[in-house]
Amino acid sequence: MAALGEVRHGAGRRPPAAVHDRVGRRPQVAADLPAAAVAGAGGGRPGGAAGLPAGPVRAGSGLLAAVLGLVAAVGVAGAGGDGARGRELYEEKCVLCHGEAGRGWDWSAKVDRPPVPVPDLATVAARRTERFVFEIIKHGGEAVGQTRFMPGFGFQLSDEEIWHLVAYVRRLGPSARP
Repeated sequence: MAALGEVRHGAGRRPPAAVHDRVGRRPQVAADLPAAAVAGAGGGRPGGAAGLPAGPVRAGSGLLAAVLGLVAAVGVAGAGGDGARGRELYEEKCVLCHGEAGRGWDWSAKVDRPPVPVPDLATVAARRTERFVFEIIKHGGEAVGQTRFMPGFGFQLSDEEIWHLVAYVRRLGPSARP
């Protein structure tokens, strides 16, 4: 039996890079959008969301930008997670590297050169937007132009759980934003 890549893309050829790029990343094309997001934008029903015309969403129809904006707005609406639940998740997933208070480990007391750079979350997270903190937890540091040592947790945690973590982490520092 032929492998999936051989059946769909010809023997010896790999699927397009876009297929591989979707893993752990945001949707890049209309076909990647969750069905619920498309349905929430009108999806062919009369009285589409936010005054959008009813009808199918087609790439290049001008509606794609509106749908992407709606998807982004839904993500922002998830902000304001439960800090108490976030603390539980932090203790389970984050404390090993970031320490109990979010200050990382005092590697300087143990070695001349720390093996992994761990930022002081008590100061760094307070200066970042909630969306940035969400993205770095979900996709990892490298996906947002930061350290490759921070792994993404999008495959282990739901968006709701990540928002709980965001709520907790942003409260670690003395100058945390509301």
